[in-house]
Amino acid sequence: MLLAATVFAVAGCGGSGGTVRVQDAPILEAEFDTVLLTGEPRTLASVAEDAGLSPGSWDRMYRFSLPLLMSSINRDLGLTGTVWENLPDTAGQGLIVFMSDGAVVRATVDRAPVVEVDGYGTPEALVEAAPDRLTIVSGH
Repeated sequence: MLLAATVFAVAGCGGSGGTVRVQDAPILEAEFDTVLLTGEPRTLASVAEDAGLSPGSWDRMYRFSLPLLMSSINRDLGLTGTVWENLPDTAGQGLIVFMSDGAVVRATVDRAPVVEVDGYGTPEALVEAAPDRLTIVSGH
């Protein structure tokens, strides 16, 4: 079962303007899959680091569900005028975005089973397995 196909893209990130290109990142997907298959919780920082995101390179992870509207994503992330390329549009998919100080670090496709997060996840948040999805439990 593949989980969170990730997209790695950040062009012109930041508070306003620029383009973010969403692409698949199979390593992040595999790291999320490991949590689902083993049932062993891991910190989001551990999952992200094993997928190639350097410690300290991000401070929040957001997850968006379909339908995905650029205006809604920008509003929720505090961005203005950012253009999102390759947004997922297939049922059951979503968008995962790693941010640092208000700038996009990585944007990825989330595939079934779904990764759920209430608000946003922080590096210390726990990624836990549920029967058909992962949940990110954060203390914020």
